[in-house]
Amino acid sequence: MTIMIPVEGDAESEWQFETAEAGILEEICEAGYFDDGRPEDEVAYLLDDWDFDKLTKEHRQLYEERIYPLMRVWFFERDRFDEEYARRRAEWVHNFHADDRQLDLFAG
Repeated sequence: MTIMIPVEGDAESEWQFETAEAGILEEICEAGYFDDGRPEDEVAYLLDDWDFDKLTKEHRQLYEERIYPLMRVWFFERDRFDEEYARRRAEWVHNFHADDRQLDLFAG
């Protein structure tokens, strides 16, 4: 039996990634990632049944910018996932855009 190790950029590996996307996100969530209550966490759990129709434009953007790249790391470079997850999450904290609804609390 031959075990195939995914190599990013390889057509066969890319096809395997695309056909496994939903399962990859489910594995990541079941492993305890995306459970801090951040906006991208909500998107990860909204996609538990892989229904993109229920995502808003903002949700789709979060998926494409934050979740999808981590799914690729999980699939292609699992050994460095924890490090990459921590690094990206730390970056996102600094780039977090406040919810405009919070401004209404202090309007007066």
